[in-house]
Amino acid sequence: MSMKSLFKKTFLIGMSMMTLAPQFASAALESQLSGYLNKDLQEIPVIFVRGSNFYLHKAPLISLYEKRGYSAIWVDANGKPNAMAAAAREALRQGAYLQGLNPDDYWDRIIENIYTSNTDGRFGATFELAVSEAVIRYVTHLSTGRFDPMEIDTDIKIAKKKFTEYTELNQVLGAVQSNISAKALVAGLDKFAPTHLRYVDLKQLLAYFRSIQNAGGWSQIKLNKKSLRPGDKDAAIPAIRGRLQSLGYAVTSTGDVYDADLKRVIEDVQGVNNMGVDGVIGNEVMTFLNTTVADRVFQLEVNMEKIRWLPKTMESRHVFVNLATTEFQMFDEGRKVMHFKTINGQSYRRTPVLRNMLSFVELNPTWTAPDSIVFRDKLPILRQGQPGIDYLKKHRMHLVDRVRNTVVTPSVAMLQDLSRSNFPYYLRQEPWRKNALGSIKFPLPNEWSIYLHHTDDPKLFQDSKRHLSSGCVRLEDPFTFAAYILRDNVAVKSNQTEDYWPKEKLESYVPPEDSIDYVPKDNWEKRIHLKVPVPVYLMYLTVDRAQDGAVRFVKDVYGQDERVAKTMKAVRHGNELF
Repeated sequence: MSMKSLFKKTFLIGMSMMTLAPQFASAALESQLSGYLNKDLQEIPVIFVRGSNFYLHKAPLISLYEKRGYSAIWVDANGKPNAMAAAAREALRQGAYLQGLNPDDYWDRIIENIYTSNTDGRFGATFELAVSEAVIRYVTHLSTGRFDPMEIDTDIKIAKKKFTEYTELNQVLGAVQSNISAKALVAGLDKFAPTHLRYVDLKQLLAYFRSIQNAGGWSQIKLNKKSLRPGDKDAAIPAIRGRLQSLGYAVTSTGDVYDADLKRVIEDVQGVNNMGVDGVIGNEVMTFLNTTVADRVFQLEVNMEKIRWLPKTMESRHVFVNLATTEFQMFDEGRKVMHFKTINGQSYRRTPVLRNMLSFVELNPTWTAPDSIVFRDKLPILRQGQPGIDYLKKHRMHLVDRVRNTVVTPSVAMLQDLSRSNFPYYLRQEPWRKNALGSIKFPLPNEWSIYLHHTDDPKLFQDSKRHLSSGCVRLEDPFTFAAYILRDNVAVKSNQTEDYWPKEKLESYVPPEDSIDYVPKDNWEKRIHLKVPVPVYLMYLTVDRAQDGAVRFVKDVYGQDERVAKTMKAVRHGNELF
């Protein structure tokens, strides 16, 4: 159907809604709603309310009204807005504000105009369905987010969830109808938001920074010189201390001298916010301190939106890797039981956002380099001929025929002839201490070859800026993690009869530190399967709390916040036309 035809037909449907008004005196409102929503409108995907800037979606409305026998919620028997409508008017505005959503996406000026002008009930059916559409949109956005995250960019691999909680929504509305108040409706609708601590924490931070914003925000702090070092004196130092305290950092000293106590806090700020740790109050620190409250509020709203992509309630046991802060967290029985550093993809080789299930651990893995890495990094070395042969020997790599899956002995001429269009091989590295994956791997089932693994260069974890990999996630303490998830969780198989794998035993299967010994062939790619797989989340959140409760706002290395923010500003009402 052409857009012109669609608009013509939907306009006529909108007009037909208006003509329902004269029937109020002789027909039950329930019958009108049921009859209208169940008309055969299969060729028209939406119902348009004349003059409004959003569409009414038939299927979600039916999903709600079927649960309640098509009884009205927001108007009385005469079609006039009732006390529930007044409660919805306040609840949608208040709730959206508190949840970091845009109130105008729900109770907009069109609904407001009908609400204030519908004193005789003429627009009863129109108003009833419009408010229900707004409420359904609100709880859907709370539960699933405002748009499909995979439409933002290629590094987001989590599809939009589908809202299905119409029975629960009807129960909330029924409970509020028995004791109507905007406060009760806000609390009831809040039940559709994520319940896990990460979201609740950001919601509390949003309220805190909004309170600062409503009080006038904070002023810009200016230094008398380009940067400050311990021992320097500056009139701005008391303001710096105050700003740090407002961000949750424990500053105990006073005065205008950059003393040891302030240096300790500055180094903490630099460390947990992924800055270079040098104790200097320079451009990075001042940018962190001087970012406006309004910008911090919006950053919180962006990160709350991303958390809505996750399940409403996180699994009791799961792994959460924050790609922005480069950190690993393991949760069990709802508690954080493990926390250490990670190394994630560089800004131009971004680690994707995704959810996968970890079902086995692999000791002494081989590494088959992805074509992207081969062509970018390895091919120029191989094409040098003899240096390429030397490189393969030094790093225990082989060229493997893609068709026959057999190792090929390279010659100088063969290597010099290689190119992107002429590379019929896999580049595979044998297990050893300097294997690119280290000595332990946590495979994840995805088409992008993204997984968790050990590393052959642990010194990199000492750096506060750890977006250094080609896409996979390197773990600072992989053996402790492996031992934890394998404890009482090993699936015994015909080729795996051992069910006890403490950390010491896992490490005994790999070469000792600094060893150049070959790994025995029978220990290559040794798999230990889990009885119960562990969910693994790779998420990119630039707002978080440090271990001591201080607020962290890390740099948007991937530019993902910026892309999500643009989408939030551009898209209204779940990809509707308007």
